[in-house]
Amino acid sequence: MVKKLLIFLGYTLFFMAALIYFTPKISIYYFLEKELKAQGVIISAEEAVDSGFSLVLSHGEVSYKGVDSAKVERLKVNIFELYNSVNVQGVVLSSAAESFVPLNIESIDITYTLLNPLNVVGVAEGEFGSLNMEYSLLENSVHIELEPSKIMLKNYKSTLQELVKSEDGGYVYEKTF
Repeated sequence: MVKKLLIFLGYTLFFMAALIYFTPKISIYYFLEKELKAQGVIISAEEAVDSGFSLVLSHGEVSYKGVDSAKVERLKVNIFELYNSVNVQGVVLSSAAESFVPLNIESIDITYTLLNPLNVVGVAEGEFGSLNMEYSLLENSVHIELEPSKIMLKNYKSTLQELVKSEDGGYVYEKTF
């Protein structure tokens, strides 16, 4: 009985791994890119590489409704069914945002897991400081906690005034959509 159960689990894991590996990730990406274009978001000049268990995009340029918004050095998407993640490295925002926030974002990590199925969690680091984000799928709301950097505290006081100062010295932003 145990041997049959182990064989069943082995075949199930093999099937799931093969399904993830052979999924046409680039085709799915281009479909999503087409859907984003309908919303006014255009991603251009990127290189898409299917690396088996993940999709890696390099050197992308993002524009929103015709306005250049950001350049992204690297974006890696992992979809493992139980644990999914997006890792973004080297984001430089458009100079149009310079009066609101620092332009360089070192990394953004977004995860969704079946262990926490009602929330999407994110962490970001950059010239602005460090940021923790949680998006509630059930309540359709976002909660962001920002630990601002010295640059943010010195040069972007007007942006920080839009946030609520927390007891620990950070800043909080909450919004329900």
